[in-house]
Amino acid sequence: MVYDLDVVAVPGAPEGMTVRRARSVGTDPEFVTMLRDLVVERIEGPELPDHGGVATHDVCPERCCPPPRRPG
Repeated sequence: MVYDLDVVAVPGAPEGMTVRRARSVGTDPEFVTMLRDLVVERIEGPELPDHGGVATHDVCPERCCPPPRRPG
């Protein structure tokens, strides 16, 4: 992320434009706990049918996310 901002975005920004780095979850204890819980869930149990969010599956079904077509 630092590379993208400092090396690509900032030098490429239009003159006079202010570029600021947004805060991210980083090492927030609640975020880290959520990640840990997801890893433990994956190790200890089967795929869940639904998380209640936008994606309704735990693992993408076959052909859910096909690779983009390449020109040529």
